[in-house]
Amino acid sequence: MMAISTVVVAAELPPTSSQANRSNPSHSNSIQISQRIRRKNIWQEVQKQLPDLPQENHYISNLTGKISESNTLVRRMIEYHNFRKGRSPRSRFDWKLTLADYLDIHEVILADNYPGTRKLKTNPITGDKAAIQALDRQQRQQLVNTIVSLYDPRIPAAFFDPATPTELAPAQEPGEPTPPTIEAAPTRPTPPPLAEPGAADLLRPRTELTPAP
Repeated sequence: MMAISTVVVAAELPPTSSQANRSNPSHSNSIQISQRIRRKNIWQEVQKQLPDLPQENHYISNLTGKISESNTLVRRMIEYHNFRKGRSPRSRFDWKLTLADYLDIHEVILADNYPGTRKLKTNPITGDKAAIQALDRQQRQQLVNTIVSLYDPRIPAAFFDPATPTELAPAQEPGEPTPPTIEAAPTRPTPPPLAEPGAADLLRPRTELTPAP
């Protein structure tokens, strides 16, 4: 009886995370990405997906006196976005506001409070702003899309790609101007025909037309 009960209870239990991951690989990838986010190393995944993005990791650490290769532009920007400004990491609009700060068209980034100021011998804010400003519009959009899709694995980066605009119909070549339509003058009603001579006698009473005896 105990063996049968054990089998029944085991059958009713939900599948473990490892079993669910084997049956659904995409779900496994989402869990792995979420774990990376909790460890605050999402910047590594961003750099992996965008290898052409400048790293700006040539600054010397105050602690070791060596180049801090892990202190990158993306890592500092994520720290600025999440912890300095307190903006939503899953909001594409909020990330655009952060880029606008780097472009000097939104809020002023305070140099004394910028990530890396106390860890690096040189404040990286000037170089970081110059690196973001050197990106073109498409590269900045790709950066935002990648970060948001990593914070929310349910949203693929391709979801934000603008749809291909529909082609416009070719403009019609100008032709000869069409003369304005002239409406014909209204036709006058045809007058009734004139009465023939003696027709008025038909209107007289019949007694007048009868001869006296």
